[in-house]
Amino acid sequence: MHWDAAGKVNGYGGRGTLFIGPCVVLGLSLLLYLLPYIEPRREHLLRSSKAYKTVWLGVVLFLSTVQASIVLTALGHHVPMDRVCTIGMGVLFTVMGNLFGKIRSNFVFGVRTPWTLSSELAWNKTHRVAGWLFVILGLGIIAGGLAGVAAKYVLYAFFGFLPLMLVFVFVYSYRVWKSDPNKINLNAAKT
Repeated sequence: MHWDAAGKVNGYGGRGTLFIGPCVVLGLSLLLYLLPYIEPRREHLLRSSKAYKTVWLGVVLFLSTVQASIVLTALGHHVPMDRVCTIGMGVLFTVMGNLFGKIRSNFVFGVRTPWTLSSELAWNKTHRVAGWLFVILGLGIIAGGLAGVAAKYVLYAFFGFLPLMLVFVFVYSYRVWKSDPNKINLNAAKT
C-alpha cells in the first residue's frame, strides 16, 4: 500500500484501503466537473476547456496507473513503483506545461497571482514562461526515471527546483504586470 522513495514496500493496508484511490479519483473528478459552474470568468475557462479537460484526464490516468500498480503488487507482481510514479509525474508535468499557453485568465486553473488575474499581458506571458519551466521540469523527471536514477534523488531535484521555479514565476508575473499599461491597478481596486 505504501512505497518508500527507493521503491520498496514499507506499509500495508487492509482490504478497504483498496478503495481509497478510486474514491480520490471520483471526488477529484466531481470537483473538477463542478468548478466551471462557480467560476466567475466561466467564459474564459470554457475557452480553455481543451487544456482543462486534458489536465483532468492526465491526473485521472496518473492516479489510475498508481492504483493499477498497487493492485498488481498486491496480487504478487513486481511493479517498479518508484519508476512508475517518477515517469508518470514527469509526463503529467510535461503535458501541463505544453497546455499552459492555451489557458485563458480564470480563478481555478493556471498560475493565479494577483497580477496575472488583473492583467491579460501578465497572464499570457507568465503562462508561456511557466509552461516552458513545467516542460523542462517534466522532461528532467522523465529522464531521471528512464535513466534509473534513484527516485529519492529525482524527488530531491524536484523539490529543489520547484520552489525556485514558483518564486521566479511569481516575481515574473509581478514585473510583467508592473509594465502593463492596461493593467488593473490593485491599489485603486481596494478603495
